[in-house]
Amino acid sequence: MRIYTYFALNYLFFHLLPGRSRTQSARYAIRHPLCCGTNSNIMERVCVYPQDVVNCTGKSLRYAQNVLQDLKTILKKEKHQLITKQELAAYLDIDENLIKLR
Repeated sequence: MRIYTYFALNYLFFHLLPGRSRTQSARYAIRHPLCCGTNSNIMERVCVYPQDVVNCTGKSLRYAQNVLQDLKTILKKEKHQLITKQELAAYLDIDENLIKLR
């Protein structure tokens, strides 16, 4: 007998209810406490992408890409390594709490 996970059962019984659309059946779905609780248990991103720099500085996307590339060069990071929120805050000389990652 095949054992289905909690989420598979949730999908089978509530998203595929006959005569109901997906959004209607989602109202009756079981809410798992780990994934559907408050936002306090969701971890904030640590790595920074160019769009985050755009949102923080208000400059263009190309400027943000250059900032991250310069920062990687200064920190001697390889191509696959990412820039963290702390490193960007130190480079831009701003408070780390001002950088909001979405």
